[in-house]
Amino acid sequence: MLNDIGRFVGRYFQALGCLSIASMILMPVFFKAAYIDLSFIFMFWAAAYLIKHHPTARRWTIGVCGFVLAGLVATLAYAAIAGTQDVILTLGRRIEHPSLGQLAAVVCALAVLIGFPSALLLTPQARREFQRPAGA
Repeated sequence: MLNDIGRFVGRYFQALGCLSIASMILMPVFFKAAYIDLSFIFMFWAAAYLIKHHPTARRWTIGVCGFVLAGLVATLAYAAIAGTQDVILTLGRRIEHPSLGQLAAVVCALAVLIGFPSALLLTPQARREFQRPAGA
């Protein structure tokens, strides 16, 4: 088991933040598709405070990740009901009208990336790590 969940999840979010910045730089260079993704701001904020074991950062991270996971589930449910004729995926290249399987694969991959740190932060060990000492 991990010795320090706060530090591990913090480093995980730092890595995701760096990947987010790198993708914003590399997409226009290699795929002629520019976009702005400001999620790296949250990732670096969460990382800094999770490493320091701030209980508020743990609660906010769980909440935001839960909100994003709910949005992914809603997206997949909507696509299953209404179809994917209006959906466009951009994964290096544009995929217009992806199949439900393609969309499900992307949603599942994102859910794993987001669900993994959330699950770690919900463990009893993480709860103990993020408890404020008495009198603080």
